Formats: sequence, structure tokens, C-alpha cells
Amino acid sequence: MKKIILLLSLVFVGLTSINAQQNRLIGIADTYNNGETTVPRAYIDAVLKVGNIPVLIPFMQDEDHLAKLIGTLDAVILPGGEDINPARYHELPSPKLGEVNLPRDSFDMAVIKLSVKEHVPLVGICRGMQAINVYFGGTLYQDLPSEYAVKNVAHRQTLPKAIATHTIYVTPESYLARISGQDSLRVNSFHHQAVKDVAPGFKVTARATDGVIEAFESDKYGIIAVQFHPEGLVIGNDSAMIEFFRSMPVKH
Repeated sequence: MKKIILLLSLVFVGLTSINAQQNRLIGIADTYNNGETTVPRAYIDAVLKVGNIPVLIPFMQDEDHLAKLIGTLDAVILPGGEDINPARYHELPSPKLGEVNLPRDSFDMAVIKLSVKEHVPLVGICRGMQAINVYFGGTLYQDLPSEYAVKNVAHRQTLPKAIATHTIYVTPESYLARISGQDSLRVNSFHHQAVKDVAPGFKVTARATDGVIEAFESDKYGIIAVQFHPEGLVIGNDSAMIEFFRSMPVKH
């Protein structure tokens, strides 16, 4: 009888643990463009796929309201998008700089600041990673093809986001290593900018075969960021990328 009770208790604890990882409120920052409030559907679907609840963080300039919203969330995703104004890292624009979105730059920086202030874990994806690096004092390659010497990886693939096209090497004990159990992963790639000088307080946790930084983390700030698009690979049912969203750090 005692064995049965113990077994039932273990099952209950296991189910409780699983449920505790689900139904989390995961904020996705607005990709505000031309007055439109939008979030790419792939981010929403990736959050839903692992049992969590996506919440739009709409563009707003009132930081008090933004702080109140972020404070209710379990984690925040800062998604991809346009180039970041190089003035934010004290550089003049390259002739090959792409489209910038100045209101979104300001909004993303506010989301980063308030996520850290409210102790809400932050996940940066593509532009999101670049914005985090700039906010904390790092710099970017404004145009990777013309500024980076090694050119054996196509960082702007033409195939759909669900298809992985190149390899990254993952640092042991990093978030990517823990969720995948691997020292390398196949990922997609849709960027012409990338992290150049890494901001203080961050450790590089993955690089492409050409050396381009593909992920970094900060335990100090509760931040994980990747250059590739895990939400796109979730569409292709990539098990490691599904785990990326399932195991993402959340507020305790």
C-alpha cells in the first residue's frame, strides 16, 4: 500500500512539474511598422506549441504602462526585424545599411531596460539579439557580407525558415547545449547584420562555422539570445527548437 501511495505521489509531482512549465505568459514585443501593431505568427505558434500563452506587448511610449505590463509576464521575446540605427553604438551609417525603424529602436530599448528592471527573463531573436547587444554597449557589423572577411556561410538563405541551412558550434553548459544535448546544431539564417563587439556581461555560447556569433547569454541579466530563427525551425518540428521555447527561462 505504501508503495502505491509513493508511486501516486511521484506521478502527481511529475504532473505538477509539467504543468508548472505550461500556461506561462510569454510576452512578444511589437514589431511596430508604419503605424501597424504586428507580431509574426511563427512566434505566436511556437509559444502555443509548448503550452504557453502568447501576449502581445504593443508599441507604447509610456514606460510606466509598459513596466506594468512587462511585470505581469513570465518571460519576454524580442523578435527579428529591421536594422538598428548605428548612431546607437556611435557609428556613422554604412552605405549598405538596410532599412531602420527609429520608433522601434526606442521601444525595443525600453523593453530591454524594463525586462531587466522587473527581473523578467528576456529572449532575443535575430534583431532582438542585436538590440540587446547594442543596449548593453556592444557593436554590430552593419553589413556582414561587406564587413566580415570569411564568406563560407550564407547568412541570408533563400530557402524557407523551416529549413536549416548551416551548422553552429555550441558551447558546453550553455542553454543551447542543455536543451539539445549536442555540441552542434543545424539552424536557419536570415540576417545581414550580426554582433561584432560583445557587450560587457555577456558570454558567447555559439558560433557559425565561419566564426560569426550565433548566440550569447548573461546570467547577470537573465538573458538568452540567438541570431537564427528558432520559431521558424519549430514549423519544421525541429525537436531542439521546440525545446528552446519549452525550456526558456521564466520569472520565478
